[in-house]
Amino acid sequence: MIFTRNDIEPQTVQFGEGSIRSTTAVKWLGIHLNPQLTYKQHIINLNNKANTTLAQINRISTKYFGLNTANTRLLIKTTLYPRLLYGGSLWINERNMLTLIDNKVAQLVMGVQKRTPLAFLKRDSDLGPLLKKHITKTHKMVMKPMLKEEEHPGRRIAHQQIR
Repeated sequence: MIFTRNDIEPQTVQFGEGSIRSTTAVKWLGIHLNPQLTYKQHIINLNNKANTTLAQINRISTKYFGLNTANTRLLIKTTLYPRLLYGGSLWINERNMLTLIDNKVAQLVMGVQKRTPLAFLKRDSDLGPLLKKHITKTHKMVMKPMLKEEEHPGRRIAHQQIR
């Protein structure tokens, strides 16, 4: 694959008797890449995965003797969030998709209709926004070396940032 903003013709590379033709998309380490590095296909796939996971959780939680609200939250935090935030540093600029998923998750946890005001959902669902979770996770990963060393000059600042 050749990464460029320009449209190019697919190239063919000859290796002895065989040949390899370039593609317009590739999946590498679980992230779908295209020549323009827009991550659109990856976002579409994540949205489909999120909808599938939410439908499965909804099926479990809406049974007569299904999960209570606390267990539904726990299931969402342990299954959906890690799946969505994998590789988030690359595509996190697509905030609209994260907001839509946040709203769907809050509706599922609260057991309310789609027409419920968003302010009510955000206040009472006890689940923070996905974007904030991603930023916190990234900060912890970056600041981990600072927290290990007792004499590190950024240790105090790192502790304040993580909280």
